[in-house]
Amino acid sequence: MLRVRFTRAGLPHPVVNVDVFDEHGTFVGRPDLAFPDYRELVDYEGDGHRTSRSQWLSDLARVPRFEAIGWHTTRAAGPDLADGSRRLILLVATNLRDKGWRGELTI
Repeated sequence: MLRVRFTRAGLPHPVVNVDVFDEHGTFVGRPDLAFPDYRELVDYEGDGHRTSRSQWLSDLARVPRFEAIGWHTTRAAGPDLADGSRRLILLVATNLRDKGWRGELTI
């Protein structure tokens, strides 16, 4: 749902579940959505993160690993869908612009 909303809003097309590696070829993680050209990630924290402590801790631990190789992570959850994802779209657009994206939003 977020991928479609991002694309309809004019953001670059995010890649779904792409494998991210460091400069040595070591696997870092597989985020929900990625904008590889801008090293920007979006992870959706669904109900499984509330019910599975191990999943929640695993996802928390990988954020600094992404940051260490120059990727930024935006975490999203249910409330981010409530307003049609407008707040989240604006946040991601700001992050992408900070990294050189010059597109126009259509929201």
